Amino acid sequence: MEQREIQCEALINKCKQEAKQLAELAATKNKVHWSQSSFVSFCISVEEVLSYGVRKRYATSKQLSSSAKILADLGRRFPVAAATFDKCYGAKSHSSSSEDYAHLVTSSTTERRILWLRVAIIENSLVTIVNEIIKNADKYYTEYSAICHPVYGEVFGYLLDGPCSIRVSRLKIADTAISSPTPAEIVKRHNK
Repeated sequence: MEQREIQCEALINKCKQEAKQLAELAATKNKVHWSQSSFVSFCISVEEVLSYGVRKRYATSKQLSSSAKILADLGRRFPVAAATFDKCYGAKSHSSSSEDYAHLVTSSTTERRILWLRVAIIENSLVTIVNEIIKNADKYYTEYSAICHPVYGEVFGYLLDGPCSIRVSRLKIADTAISSPTPAEIVKRHNK
């Protein structure tokens, strides 16, 4: 197995693992808060897959991640991508009825990198956008990327169906205010 294929497999396996953890969390809670570590870790793993093997013109800049640059380019002919990009990074001239997430961007580069992924999951549009990226993979990715791979690209597209169907909330709910006890705390309680 070639080094690049090993890297693609590792990225997809990490994404599968994060998706499984997110599914386990969603099974125990009514809604998952978008700042919970499992949700953020899943978004980071998706970003890593989408950023691996990107063509140089879409490489990361100080302003946007490479996947956000692809989203912006895709938005020129795909309205769902354009709407997601505008909600995250667009101009402040939105109508009062439209949801604007741009004010949520902090100074954290990780938060900025995954903002569009988090918003796309909340808006139930990530699967549609990623499938469109996979259809146009030759334009955005080099031949050694996970997205262009004949097996891993398709697996990645299907992998997103489960995590993207969970209910994600931006509002703090009573369920998220109380964190689950650590394993040490559970053992301590049991021993009492």
